[in-house]
Amino acid sequence: MRDVRLAAVQLQVTDDVTANLDRALSWVREAMANGADIIALPENYAGISANGALPPCIADPQRVEECPAVAPFLAATRDFHGLLLLGGQPIDAGSGRHANAMLALQRGAVVARYDKIHRFHATMPDGDLLTEIDTTAPGARPVVVDWEGVRLGLGICYDLRFPEHYRCLARADAHILLAPSAFTFPTGAAHWQLLLRARAVENQAFMLAPAQDGAHAPGRESWGHSAIIGPWGDVMAQRAHGEGLVTAVATAGELARVRTALPALEHCVLGPETSADIITLTGDASSP
Repeated sequence: MRDVRLAAVQLQVTDDVTANLDRALSWVREAMANGADIIALPENYAGISANGALPPCIADPQRVEECPAVAPFLAATRDFHGLLLLGGQPIDAGSGRHANAMLALQRGAVVARYDKIHRFHATMPDGDLLTEIDTTAPGARPVVVDWEGVRLGLGICYDLRFPEHYRCLARADAHILLAPSAFTFPTGAAHWQLLLRARAVENQAFMLAPAQDGAHAPGRESWGHSAIIGPWGDVMAQRAHGEGLVTAVATAGELARVRTALPALEHCVLGPETSADIITLTGDASSP
């Protein structure tokens, strides 16, 4: 790895796609002007519809580059040597479903794609059911992007709750883990930073987590708190609420220091093929 300047864009999108994309593009250009090497937009950066409605700007899989939510960012990166990660772009998957895809852009081209594997399905405290199961097709495999020796492990929102996903990325020697998200307000308040720090610590990697913030549409409100977390679990930078940039420098020295001082990744002996022994107790537990 080498030193890279990270930028997470926090957005508060609505169903006004044009306005959302204009603001997102403005923040991306500001991050570029400030010297960012890796810039990440949150999940649903083009817009969030009311609960149950289809997302806006579902791209044709054969012409993703022409999608109105992708084309302006391709143009903006034409002379950009770094990477821009579009945190969640719906792409038609057939049969009335779509993939929730993260697209990596460089020099005006889509250079990598990751489809979200874990789909959110939960009942909120107010009784609303939020589900991706019926409308979103699951991705098949995790993805690591190697950019000139800097390895980025890709994940989206609900993936964050599955340590196996990020451990798979760590086994591929990911240095920076991604979690662009639209965490709901109640789940974010309870678990967002806890999960980010846990994934960073257990995988000894930087965490880049751009988030949606605030009210979007009826029944949809996000927690915000975009953050960059260090491999020791320290919060390097964070924005609680409001649109804007969160920036920090991820250094090769800090990554090496943490992995050398406590080489836990080298000590892990349980692989995904390991199963637990189940010991079933019989008889009266209260007897002597």
